[in-house]
Amino acid sequence: MPPVSSSLSSSSPSTRELSGCSDCFSGFSVAWSCLVVIGLCTYVSFHPNVPRPNLSFWQKIWRRVQLTIVALIAPELIFAFAVRQYFVARWFVKTRCSPNEKVSMTHGFFLAMGGFITPSNHPVVGDPERLNKYIKGIQDVAENEIKDKSKKDYLAKILTLLSVLDFLANLVQRTINQAPVSPLENITLGFIFIYVLTLCFWWHKPQDVDLPIRIQPVFQSARLTDTETGEEASTVSPPRSWKIFSAADLNGAVFGNYPDFKPQEFQAVPEFWSVPAGGGPKPLPLVFALEIIAATAFGAIHCAAWTTTLPSQIELQIWRTSALFITCFPILCAVLLKASGPYRSDVASSLRRKVLVYINYGLLALYIVARFSLLIVSFTSLRTSLATDLKCCRTN
Repeated sequence: MPPVSSSLSSSSPSTRELSGCSDCFSGFSVAWSCLVVIGLCTYVSFHPNVPRPNLSFWQKIWRRVQLTIVALIAPELIFAFAVRQYFVARWFVKTRCSPNEKVSMTHGFFLAMGGFITPSNHPVVGDPERLNKYIKGIQDVAENEIKDKSKKDYLAKILTLLSVLDFLANLVQRTINQAPVSPLENITLGFIFIYVLTLCFWWHKPQDVDLPIRIQPVFQSARLTDTETGEEASTVSPPRSWKIFSAADLNGAVFGNYPDFKPQEFQAVPEFWSVPAGGGPKPLPLVFALEIIAATAFGAIHCAAWTTTLPSQIELQIWRTSALFITCFPILCAVLLKASGPYRSDVASSLRRKVLVYINYGLLALYIVARFSLLIVSFTSLRTSLATDLKCCRTN
């Protein structure tokens, strides 16, 4: 099938020959620039919850790899995660503490990410009555002590900002000059959009915290047993852990709540946990609306390349179909999830709910296929430019 048009040929071969080999590699430079920006944005903006203790070095690496895969495949879920945790932190500061108490949004985020633990090494989360026991202990922790545990890399943030500004400046200049914009650059623009929003909501959240802070309940005596604190001893019930790629975490990433999560049985909160079980703010229409709007806008950015030129008609149709699907996916998924209700493993599901849940999983599978299709097309579309670059350099 003959190509629709050349996707990245910003200049003719003769012009390239006159400009020398230093001006070649436009395809390579585009790919490298986009990959660097996407990588930096993902690294700088993502703030995971506190992991369970005693993870080995390789377990920590594998955990980070899994979370990065989620962030690259579905950045909208990471944004929704950030929005929910922001409102949990805000709820804690505004409603659980008086204005005279020195409690900041950093304290609220540290609570939401499982940063405070009880004397028996369980997260200080749960019902309001349980949380009230530890509010005084949370207030006694200085904000600087929490920030000291954070591994925010300000040099990486500066490097990311400069890379993003350089990318946007080149993109604007090429648009003004009516030069073609590659699909990979379009995808990168979507990542910048969603992760800038994510970083804004997570601005006060500590990053890459390895160890939590142990606090005492308000009635702490010289020596306090697990029974006196209302905790279950770890020696009686071995602490459980969460798997990132599980049905519970999948539903938790969407809803932000884990009905099966019992703080007394775990040494860390789930990876995408953001809503206190039995306590905290109820799902707000504003939160839900922000998640849907941002996810839809992320997909719409891909649709902006609807009339882009690709090497073949098949690639163009794959791009259009995939971009349209990921744009509509948030709305379709929200409607079905609302109709089926939140994940409940302890409740026998009706046939109607089972059908809706299976449809949701089917849509999710199609979403993953669409995301990978966009990534594949964005790289295959560079082949014309890469071939021209190599020919140019061989000629020179």
